[in-house]
Amino acid sequence: MRRQEKTELVAELGEKLRAAKVALLARYQGLTVAQTNQLRREIRSAGGECKVTKNTLAKRALADTPYQASERWLEGQTALVFGYDDPLAIAKIVAKWAETETGKFWIKGGVFEGEVLEPNAVVALSKVPSKEALRARLLGVLQAPAQQLVRLLAEPGAQLARLMSSRKDQLGPDAGS
Repeated sequence: MRRQEKTELVAELGEKLRAAKVALLARYQGLTVAQTNQLRREIRSAGGECKVTKNTLAKRALADTPYQASERWLEGQTALVFGYDDPLAIAKIVAKWAETETGKFWIKGGVFEGEVLEPNAVVALSKVPSKEALRARLLGVLQAPAQQLVRLLAEPGAQLARLMSSRKDQLGPDAGS
């Protein structure tokens, strides 16, 4: 690789890092080409990107970015996984692959919103519910008081109806005529 190509690659990686909300580093030794392509497809579908580059070039790209602390994990085969849209979705995919492909793919660490994440923290991040799930929970919490109020207001009428139905049953089938 020529010097110009290296400079362009470092600049491109630097831009990707600045645009990313999360950057995870993983080791991928032993994955087949088909598995690697499947991993990249899954990451791409979640609004992320998986790059493999020389560690020295990655270290240069990490300089002057919030992800500089992850430089310590740039040893051996390293896949850089960037998350642009939903950082939780990217963490979920990487954690799932680390769990299913034990021995072939494992998490080295990462950086999320400027915070360095050890491998177990990445797994913990992957277990956080998605935005949609959290919104649904919040909506349920907000709707609960209104539903309780409706039930409370409807209860006297329902009690009266049950009382009349019970009285009708006591009087027998001819009582309603």
